[in-house]
Amino acid sequence: GGGRGSTDAGAGTAGGSSGPGQGLSLHGGPVGVFVPPGEDLIKVVADRGGSASALSDSSPSKSFGFPVVFPLDASQAMVFAQVEPLVQAALDGYHACVFAYGQTGTGKTYTMGTDPAAAEGGEAATGVQPRALQMILAAAGGAEPTGTATGAAVGGATGDCAKKEVPPPGPVRVVRVSMLEIYLERVRDLLDDKHGTPQEKKLEVRQGPDGKPFVPGLTSKEVSAWAEVEGLVETAAARRSKSATDCNLHSSRSHLILQVDVTSVDPSTGEELCGRLNLVDLAGSERVAQSGVEGRQLKESLSINKSLSALSEVVAARAQQSSGPSKRSHVPYRNSTLTFLLQEALSGESKMAFIVCVSAALANSDETLSSLNFASRAVTVEQARHAQRHVARRATGDRPKE
Repeated sequence: GGGRGSTDAGAGTAGGSSGPGQGLSLHGGPVGVFVPPGEDLIKVVADRGGSASALSDSSPSKSFGFPVVFPLDASQAMVFAQVEPLVQAALDGYHACVFAYGQTGTGKTYTMGTDPAAAEGGEAATGVQPRALQMILAAAGGAEPTGTATGAAVGGATGDCAKKEVPPPGPVRVVRVSMLEIYLERVRDLLDDKHGTPQEKKLEVRQGPDGKPFVPGLTSKEVSAWAEVEGLVETAAARRSKSATDCNLHSSRSHLILQVDVTSVDPSTGEELCGRLNLVDLAGSERVAQSGVEGRQLKESLSINKSLSALSEVVAARAQQSSGPSKRSHVPYRNSTLTFLLQEALSGESKMAFIVCVSAALANSDETLSSLNFASRAVTVEQARHAQRHVARRATGDRPKE
């Protein structure tokens, strides 16, 4: 389906699931964003002084409608329920991608669950990434999905197991995980044993023989149990580039991409499928005047904003293509490392969704409007029209379609 525009809550955001101790106002500012009860609608309201420059005195408010808008009290489970079909698609041999997009400090990392510290909040705080990984491992026989009781007796009373019919064997799945960050337009392998040393791998995005971008030399770890995955996620989170700014004490200074490859073999037919799921926790956009950054942080901020602008340009070009016959046929995927690497998802050859996080604070109205305008374009992009299952080996007796 099409890209999904939605909201998620973090510090001072409208919609979605908010983190511990987070509310509706940021830095004590008044609320400028509302989610009408029972509607998939977001309303942005300017104050009398016209704080939101995109709004005028004659039009002091603007409403945005999306397929899904999460209310402020939405749980992490509700957010994941919208993402779950894409995780299943990867298990079924498709490629899928989920982005978390928005201003710095609006809850992207919390929503995606890419910070292990969020796990301290228990199952209710578990984000998209760990839920998706647990679902995939459960399908591969290596973990129970979130919320499923473990350690329960199988079969009930003695002898019950013998009465049950044995189901046919399911697909045999192999799961491999890679984690990378795009920092100052450079690809960094977060699972590289030499990460942070002079011997760290120098990686870059290349175009493969099939025309699809990939990263040669990127570490890929086979996993079969949650404990293995948890260790890799913690390692990657510790290595991710972060620093404190005036807008966010734990600001991510890079785009984080978790890549999960799932190979499924049907033992009865021999068919082999190669699914892939990309979970992308984007660095947040920020206004330099508000964040107070300088020196290296300023360089990071400019790089982040430039890559997010490139992403916005790609989405705008794709939205224009999706609206009908257009003179604009070129989509500038190569304008940034991020858009080049994720070209397959952005071009419609992969199933894709955006979780767009916004701030409810009036002081952030301009950034909120920018994020909502991006979401409005993203939701019009025609997606998955060319998505196909990735078949490495066909079932016995199958013939390719003519």
